[in-house]
Amino acid sequence: MKKYLFLLLLVCLAYSVQAQLKTEKWPNGKTKSEGLLVNEYMEGKWTFYYETGIKDQEAEYRKGLLHGYLTSYYENGRKQSSQRYAWNFKHGSYTEWHKNDTMAISGFYKGNRKDSIWKWFGENGTPFKVSKFDSTEIEHVLSFWINDSTESVINGNGTYKTYYFDGAPRESGYYKNGLKDSVWLFYYPNRNLRAQGEYKQNTETGAWKTFYENGKPKTESYYIAGYNKAWYDNNNLEYEGEIKDSKKVGEWKYYYVNGNLKRTGNYSNDKETGLHIGFYSEGGKEYQINYTSGFKQGTANWFRENGTADIDGNFENDQQHGIWTYYQENGTKGNQGEFKYGLMNGSWVWWYANGTVWKTGSYENDKKHGFWTVYYENGNKYTYGEYSAGKEHGVWMQWFENGKIQIKGNFEQGAIQGLWEEWYENQKPKYVLNYLQNIKDGKATYWYENGKIRLIEHFSNGKLHGFRSSWSETGQALVSGSYNMEQRIGKWIYYNELGVKVREESYKNGNKHGTWLVWSNKGRLLQVQGYKNNIRHGSWLSYYENGKINSVSNYKNGKKHGLEAKYKKDGSIIVEAYYKNGQFVLKK
Repeated sequence: MKKYLFLLLLVCLAYSVQAQLKTEKWPNGKTKSEGLLVNEYMEGKWTFYYETGIKDQEAEYRKGLLHGYLTSYYENGRKQSSQRYAWNFKHGSYTEWHKNDTMAISGFYKGNRKDSIWKWFGENGTPFKVSKFDSTEIEHVLSFWINDSTESVINGNGTYKTYYFDGAPRESGYYKNGLKDSVWLFYYPNRNLRAQGEYKQNTETGAWKTFYENGKPKTESYYIAGYNKAWYDNNNLEYEGEIKDSKKVGEWKYYYVNGNLKRTGNYSNDKETGLHIGFYSEGGKEYQINYTSGFKQGTANWFRENGTADIDGNFENDQQHGIWTYYQENGTKGNQGEFKYGLMNGSWVWWYANGTVWKTGSYENDKKHGFWTVYYENGNKYTYGEYSAGKEHGVWMQWFENGKIQIKGNFEQGAIQGLWEEWYENQKPKYVLNYLQNIKDGKATYWYENGKIRLIEHFSNGKLHGFRSSWSETGQALVSGSYNMEQRIGKWIYYNELGVKVREESYKNGNKHGTWLVWSNKGRLLQVQGYKNNIRHGSWLSYYENGKINSVSNYKNGKKHGLEAKYKKDGSIIVEAYYKNGQFVLKK
């Protein structure tokens, strides 16, 4: 028995480690929400509050999902509603109350849908509607009371009327076997008619009319057969066309609010057919497209507002197919090429506004494929190279506008690969680089425009590796040193523009290691520094310009150790001190 109690204790301890009380506050410091988090999921009872501190909601969770009751409250603290959930779905009883605590709604959900009997009550507690919802959530009204007193719908049959608070009619109609039937009327609060039409077993049928709040007509629609119209609020037509068997047929026209025609075209069995034409709001054709059974089929054209061509093309089964031409604003061709069932294929050409070719290339299944050439406006080549399935491949070249070579390099399936060279416009080399799958590899050399070398460095798999040296534009060495996989190693030497050595550094595996020397621009020694694996070690000296020692410090593994002294320019001592492992031991 003790063994089982011990195991139970371990389980409880493990649970407590994963569970924590979570509290969130409003800016005023009052609690906004509080509840338990288990493995970062909301669990058990959670309470939410208004900013005033009054309870807003109580909810039950399981593994972060609503599971149990969700109860909401008015700001006066009284219950507003209670809904049962199962794994985040409304499932079970639903109750809603008026602010005076009397029941407002009583119902039931099943799988997130209203189900079975629902009842609605007035603030005085008397019922005003009883409905039954079927498995598809269609409402069947069983009973309805007008003004909470007279039962006008009995056993699913009878008159239905509702009113605004001031007594103005809101809607009226008739139920038959629990479903809307016959003519229904809907009103605005100003008593003007909003809509009127006929229902048959809850489905709109026949003629329906809607109106703007000022009484002007808005739509005249036929759900089965008839001529449908809609108007803007300025009385201009918005659209017009015929419905037959609940589907568009014949010519339909759509208009702008200014009364001008927007688009027109024929329909058959609710699908576009024949030529459809669109227009700009101020007149002039915008497009014309041919349709067959709802699919774009055949020629299609678009136009600019000034009447010039914008796009010419062809469709097959709603996909771009055949030659497509796009025009520039001056009316000349902008680009032209072929589509095959929605994908760019074959040769394409682009032009400058002056009519000269800008670029040429080919596509295969919407990807660049084959040789592509881009030109300057003067007709000289700008770039030339090959694509393979949308990726650069092989040798690519680029030229200056005067026709002289600028860049030459190689790609391998979209990756920069092998030797790359660039030249200045005077045809002197700018750089020579080697790449391995988009990263530098091997020797890299850079030149100034005057032909003198600027920099030589070496790479291994994208990292600096090997000797590196740089020069001034006059050919004077500036910096030289070596890398081992991006880490500095050995001696690094720096020169000024006059060729005078001004600095010498020593590295080991990227760390400062060994003796460092600093000279003036005239070559006089200024500093000697010692390092060991990036920390001070050995003698540190500084010198006056006359060559005399200015100061001396000695270090051991980063700590002062030995003599530390300061001298005058004539060599006489100012102060001397001795340290041992960083501790001061003697002063002279």
